[in-house]
Amino acid sequence: MHTRLLTFSVSHFSEKARWALDANGVPYRERPLPLGLHVPYVRWRAPRSSVPVLEHGGDVVQGSSAILDFLERRLGGVALAAPEQQRARAAELEALADRAFGGGIVRVLYDALLASPDDMVPLWAPDLHDGAPVATQRRLYRAAFPWLRWGIRRTYRIRSDTVRAARERLIAGFDETDRALGGRPYLLGPRPTRVDVTVAALLAPLCRPREHMLTWPREFPPALTELVAVLDRRPTWELVLRMYREHRATRPRAEA
Repeated sequence: MHTRLLTFSVSHFSEKARWALDANGVPYRERPLPLGLHVPYVRWRAPRSSVPVLEHGGDVVQGSSAILDFLERRLGGVALAAPEQQRARAAELEALADRAFGGGIVRVLYDALLASPDDMVPLWAPDLHDGAPVATQRRLYRAAFPWLRWGIRRTYRIRSDTVRAARERLIAGFDETDRALGGRPYLLGPRPTRVDVTVAALLAPLCRPREHMLTWPREFPPALTELVAVLDRRPTWELVLRMYREHRATRPRAEA
């Protein structure tokens, strides 16, 4: 049955969904959408304009956690399922990561990187997909950069107060996941689950693992460099790097 994943290449929530599909061996095609122009395309298929969106036969599932639930309940993808007795704790940690790391990374990174089209444009139009007109996409993004920057700041309410609050939530999230690890290799015990994938995927833009499909900026602006200094080498940071190093070898194939 036809399965397609609508994404942004740079979206860390999209990475969470594609990682779960890959880990469970579910064949699919990824359709990376153009930033800005994605809104009518996604809204035609789903209630909101956000990605990821999974299309499977006649089913349309929007949101990374909902896609992981659909994967487990409808497609038999249980490779990352939490143990039954830990389902409540898994849901709690995943919601924490979605809120603190997912939302936090969007505000904190975009606030810093939107100052430079040289940093952002290659992330919006990476040279990943066979046949994709990358050079043309990059020229268009550069031309539209002032408008895109304004739209992103408005959409995600990126202001000094919201960025400061997001940074605090991100650090508090690290405190919680560090405690949850408690010296164990993974958040719920001896094997990785969807919670570990969630944390790794959502923090990847900050931790910049070498195995990630995107090449993140080598040098961050001062505000991000200071944040990295606070979080680098903490247990959660090390979990992200190890998850990519040991569990993220498969890459999806995308449509042009």
